[in-house]
Amino acid sequence: MFTCKVPTDSNSVKWTKDDITITENEHYELFSEDTLHTLTLRNTESSDSGVYLVHVGNISRRVNLNIKAYFLEDPADTECKEGEDAMFTCKVPTDSNSVKWTKDDKTITENEHYEMSSEDTLHTLTLKNTETSDSGEYWVHVGNISRRINLNIKGI
Repeated sequence: MFTCKVPTDSNSVKWTKDDITITENEHYELFSEDTLHTLTLRNTESSDSGVYLVHVGNISRRVNLNIKAYFLEDPADTECKEGEDAMFTCKVPTDSNSVKWTKDDKTITENEHYEMSSEDTLHTLTLKNTETSDSGEYWVHVGNISRRINLNIKGI
């Protein structure tokens, strides 16, 4: 969200990114009330990074936006045979929040069935000696950003 205040008698406020005028849509929300003007970006992606300008008449102010990618490498869906180990991996920046794995809205904790490891940017969840009941939807969470992973266990 970018916010600026301008005198009430100012010309209209215009926002641009990479010299292209921003118009309101499902990604950009524009708000103006009295002297307050706001540009909100919804569901940001790394492609939103860049130089934004707010223009008031012939005066402009520049703001840089750098969207930090929470996932440097997304986890991939996995398939294995019953009795084999299944492994999910993802990469996140080293300064990211902690990584949490869940299944059926329950946090997975390390035990004889689940093994977790983290080394630098690489985070791994290993399911030991899988059973068909391990099939399903898993999630990896980093802060408030999540990725879904499907596991399909094939019977012997």
